[in-house]
Amino acid sequence: MSVHFSHAELAGRRRRACRQMVAQGLDGLLVFRQESMYYLTGYDTSGYSMFQGMYLGADGTLALCTRSADLRQAQLTSVIEDIRVWRDREGATGAEDLRDMLESLGCRGTRLGVEYHAYGLTAQRGKLVDAALEGFCRTEDASDLVRLLRLVKSPAELVYVRRAGQLADEALAVANGMTVKGAPLGEIYAEMLKRILAGDGDPSASRWPMGSGREALLVRYHTGHRTVGPRDQVTFEFAAAYRHYHAALMHVVLTGTVDRRHRKMFEACAEALAACEEVLHPGRTVGDVFDARARAGARGIQGTLPERVRVHARGELPAHMDGRPDDLRGQSPGARAGHGVLRPHDPARQPDGARNVARRDVDHHAQGRRARDARAASAGGELARQALSHGVTGDLDRRDVVALVALDHRFRRGTWEFRVPGRHFLPGSGGGQRRVSI
Repeated sequence: MSVHFSHAELAGRRRRACRQMVAQGLDGLLVFRQESMYYLTGYDTSGYSMFQGMYLGADGTLALCTRSADLRQAQLTSVIEDIRVWRDREGATGAEDLRDMLESLGCRGTRLGVEYHAYGLTAQRGKLVDAALEGFCRTEDASDLVRLLRLVKSPAELVYVRRAGQLADEALAVANGMTVKGAPLGEIYAEMLKRILAGDGDPSASRWPMGSGREALLVRYHTGHRTVGPRDQVTFEFAAAYRHYHAALMHVVLTGTVDRRHRKMFEACAEALAACEEVLHPGRTVGDVFDARARAGARGIQGTLPERVRVHARGELPAHMDGRPDDLRGQSPGARAGHGVLRPHDPARQPDGARNVARRDVDHHAQGRRARDARAASAGGELARQALSHGVTGDLDRRDVVALVALDHRFRRGTWEFRVPGRHFLPGSGGGQRRVSI
């Protein structure tokens, strides 16, 4: 089956998009995001790296302007019937062909929303579209119109999300079982991907960051892989996809002797994860979840310091997160979390441990993305004790705040800075701060 949702489901999504257009005073929407096209019509292609554009009118009119290579793709994977082909020739951009399509659909003089925030619509192509539509119609950014609709998943979508979660758990079991001394990371990567594809899953939208040794601190994919060392820290950040719905996991596997800092880090992560689960339900925002993690992280930091010293921890929402914290407020109160919610369990009591994400105290597997923050917290406690041993003048009490500023938050060996308001780390230091290398 090339179209993975019923025609009724896809039609309902388009109707909701049309209602949003009317509410925003738009006559139509120019769709450039591939994920929006898939959501609205089922259209499935990797050809979004080339110029293509879809039009959805507020009245339900639907048309696609694409290259000839994607003609059969659109016919077989979507419900789009009106497919126009622009000829990729010398000097052609596709923008004029898109305007001609809009002209034939009666869009001259109308007000159209545009998905400017799209991977396929580069800055150059966006300028070409603006130039082609100058004087033809009015345009405005409507990049979030479909994106916000996609936040609330239908029962049919949740079936695919849960299947992606099952495949991710199976890949996790492969990673845990194969990560031993001398194992090439490339072989582990291959076997994880094999398990996902064998389960009728798909390659994820992004290559997986994986690394050991110093490369375990990298959180972006890079070419070239090491082998697992006798005492190593191996970081996996991967995802399984099923019908383009993703379930992502991040965890760390240790070989050899476990450092006490890893244990403290694990405890802080487990506490932070439990705090997030407490507030992760409909009606709460991403910001609420992040604040819960920050509060738990601050407690984890405080637990590593002498009783008379407290740490002020500040957290900010990562800039790479796509979406606003308030986006989740629109979810149905009746929606409930399903497969993929992390919960502690005893693997020995699970009939199929590979299908459940676990917090394992012994192996320290299945760590979350927040491990980096906990790692910095553990380092902060140790460095604060170093600060005290380096001659801080006067006594510190609960009114004092020790600010630990990590110049490299991934816990590389480097330089950290300590500031104690109104105090000097060494007699005569004058600046109230001292740098300590670790």
